[in-house]
Amino acid sequence: TPVDEMRAAYLERRDRTRAWLSVDPRIGCLKPAGAFYLFVDVRPVLSPTGLSTSMAFADALLSEVQVAVTPGEAFLAPGFIRLSFATSLDTLREGATRLLAFVEAHAPAGAGAARA
Repeated sequence: TPVDEMRAAYLERRDRTRAWLSVDPRIGCLKPAGAFYLFVDVRPVLSPTGLSTSMAFADALLSEVQVAVTPGEAFLAPGFIRLSFATSLDTLREGATRLLAFVEAHAPAGAGAARA
């Protein structure tokens, strides 16, 4: 059915986006049960002398690499960003690539693994 096809497409987007982001141990993704977004743990990337909040992370991510996410503070989840996967796989792949490059550029020295 069309609903089953759409569900399968969203599951593929979710799983592939999580896989792409999981190559960097400094960030982690909570697996949603039935939503079209991921909560990405960016706490290991935050630092008092750099990007200190997920709000600052989201603002810099948008201005520097043109990837739009919602800061976790909006959902009482500081240290996380919300990333929608309600778009094409090509767009998600490009966004994940940019997000990973951003993390590489901004992670403090010795940043540990994500806890999500």
